[in-house]
Amino acid sequence: MLTKDQITEAAQRALYKAAVEIPEDVKKAFKTSLKIETEMGKVHLEKTLENIEFAISRKVPVCPDTGWPLFFVKLGSEVKIDGGYSVLKEAFSRAVERLSDMGLLRITMVDPLTRKAALQNVGMNVPYIDYKLTSTDYIEITAVPKGGGAELFILEPFRMLLLADGIIGIKKFIIDAIISGARAGKTCPPNVLGIGIGGTGDLCMKLAKQAALLRPIGDRHPEERIAKLEEELKNAINALSIGPMGCGGNTTVFDVHIEYALTHTVGNGVAVNTQCNLTRRGTIRINSDGIIEDRKYPEWFER
Repeated sequence: MLTKDQITEAAQRALYKAAVEIPEDVKKAFKTSLKIETEMGKVHLEKTLENIEFAISRKVPVCPDTGWPLFFVKLGSEVKIDGGYSVLKEAFSRAVERLSDMGLLRITMVDPLTRKAALQNVGMNVPYIDYKLTSTDYIEITAVPKGGGAELFILEPFRMLLLADGIIGIKKFIIDAIISGARAGKTCPPNVLGIGIGGTGDLCMKLAKQAALLRPIGDRHPEERIAKLEEELKNAINALSIGPMGCGGNTTVFDVHIEYALTHTVGNGVAVNTQCNLTRRGTIRINSDGIIEDRKYPEWFER
């Protein structure tokens, strides 16, 4: 039986990993892009890589904007928790409080009306926790410090399209959306672009966020038609030459990931979510026997 303290430790470890380290697929994407970038694009990418290595060596956040503390949690049905599922929110909140007190999370969370700071980044509906039930004997925790630029500066992140808009309408909306944030560098490109298609409005936006945050760069959707659309959009967006930090270049997005849901016959929702070039995430698995292990990538999508 797992205790609240064990879950807190795992959540803290996942969030620490996300804040001060960079996943291997992200480092690879930087190095690959350097081979094809313009002179200005290379300058931005090289300076970012230097900053990453400096932060890792000093054990400080790789970006000062540690944003929203998000957790994506796969709950195994075979796992027993002392006190039940009700202790989970307290465990994740405690992990955020500890890292905030340590200075590894900047105080970015504020009241939306009074703008008063939440001194430990904990309050109404924060940290945000997305749960997924699975038939396993472990809990897998993926922590994502989601920066403000990549979350806030897409001018129109969701639109309910008409049936007549078709595939062309979907592509146009997506490209217009990424231009609105990437051209000025507000979303810190090169981005990982997540796209949700179908479902209700809230589900569509949720799928877009999961696609942006939880799939490694280079991953392709198992359905050929979706994988083809991902590649088409990636090539089209990079052909815009917006480039790193919006200053011109060949890499505006590291990758494009699409998730979808069935939709109503009269319309089609499309949502866009971006992750910044650092694409921070950390995944930890805590087994039913209490053993905690690092995971290279999230295994959120069960194909």
